[in-house]
Amino acid sequence: MWMNCLRRKADRKGSSFKVFSRGADKSSLASYIRLFEPMVIKALKQYTVTSDVQLQCRVLLLLSQLVQLRVNYCLLDSDQIFLGFVLKQFEFIEEGQIPHAEELIPRIFYFLVHLSYEKHHSKCIIGVPKVIQLCDGLMASGQSPVTHCIPALVPVVEDVFLVRGTSSASSFDLKELETQREVLVSMLLRLVEYHQVLELLSVVLNESHDSEERWRRWSRQVVDTLLPLLAQGRVRLESRAAQHSLQRVLTSVAPCVLRPVDSLLRTLFSEVSLVHSTTVAMERWLGMVLAILLLLISQGKEEVVLARLEELDLCLPFTSSLERHDPLNVAATMPKCKQQPPEQIMARFLMQVLGLVSNHIHCSVYSPLAGEESLYLQEQFSHFLLYCIYMFESGSYCRVATAVMQMVQQGKEMGRDPNSCLPIDDINSLFLELAPKCPMLMFKWCYLLTLVNFSDQTFWAQILRTQPHDLILEQGYCKTVFLHSFCSHAHDHIAYLFT
Repeated sequence: MWMNCLRRKADRKGSSFKVFSRGADKSSLASYIRLFEPMVIKALKQYTVTSDVQLQCRVLLLLSQLVQLRVNYCLLDSDQIFLGFVLKQFEFIEEGQIPHAEELIPRIFYFLVHLSYEKHHSKCIIGVPKVIQLCDGLMASGQSPVTHCIPALVPVVEDVFLVRGTSSASSFDLKELETQREVLVSMLLRLVEYHQVLELLSVVLNESHDSEERWRRWSRQVVDTLLPLLAQGRVRLESRAAQHSLQRVLTSVAPCVLRPVDSLLRTLFSEVSLVHSTTVAMERWLGMVLAILLLLISQGKEEVVLARLEELDLCLPFTSSLERHDPLNVAATMPKCKQQPPEQIMARFLMQVLGLVSNHIHCSVYSPLAGEESLYLQEQFSHFLLYCIYMFESGSYCRVATAVMQMVQQGKEMGRDPNSCLPIDDINSLFLELAPKCPMLMFKWCYLLTLVNFSDQTFWAQILRTQPHDLILEQGYCKTVFLHSFCSHAHDHIAYLFT
């Protein structure tokens, strides 16, 4: 983040300044800095008469650097006229009357944060509570959090959680600091659907390890707030950066708050409405699935996960986007959940994800208005296929892999009960049609089929059949890769016969 970069630069400059001050006469250094005073005074005046946001940002950065160099701000703005003008700007910012506010706001708060250190000035200028109050005003203004509140929170959070914690107890009231941290955490939790806030929360959690009780408490607050929003599809996971931020914050929480895995399983199996869903809705749902599945794979053991799944009596959520396989709506008249082994429920869930997402990608890439809107969904789906491959190939979820294998080999149609998902033949058809558009997805699907011993000759014949007019570059690559996968699969079976 830009704040981290500026802080590192400031630390380097501060250390250089300290080294210089030890070997130089302080009075001469003060006179050297005083040479810049006319320029600084002119910059302050220029700030108040211009509407150029870029110029104002540079003036604020200059002042922040001077304050970091221990320049007494009261000598530059004795009557606090400039500071009053900056604070007056918040009225216009909250009304959305200042353009490029997302650039100006972090500079203002970076400047205010440095002014809040009383020991650097001859009198108190502004306190952290006032700075937090300004952040709260931006949150309540109704402006976009991405352009207003979140850019304001970044420098405040990093200062309160990263910088002030390193100062001595005598320089700051630790009780007041703890109160300010609690207030900031509650503000962040109100904006947890934004990935920039998830990034800040991961920083907060990582810095709270020095207090086990505080780490657990904040971790519990984050999990209790985040998981319901994930289940509702309200966390904005439409980008790679957002997914990475979600993964970071989930790996930063105290492991004890994720045990047992009940809350994770309830989120994973929460009911969703994906009828005529947009690509954004599908990306958010699949992003949630990826995040929860990765936690279950990396931190949970199969027997524990399946035992909790059975104990909770969870069943596959009904998703009516596959209603074409149940035109009479028979599912609505049936019991919500039949008693099934937990490994079969998990296996059917994985197959449901495969069917839902492949169907949506197929509709997107072959739409007359097809663009690049499904590219990230394809990337997410590629990761999901890799997760499934790892689960089946590593043996970490062998019971689930066996259940998938049985479902695939039996060719069971799974579109006639509340636990509906696409039949395997339909999924294969979707991937066959996706091969020219998404060759890597098709390759991973074929490799996954070899892991579950799918040996349907008709399907593999379609994979390996290439018509002369189809010899385009992508399909040429596809045929080579598919042939390699099929040969590897056939070799395993032939070797098994001779052992």
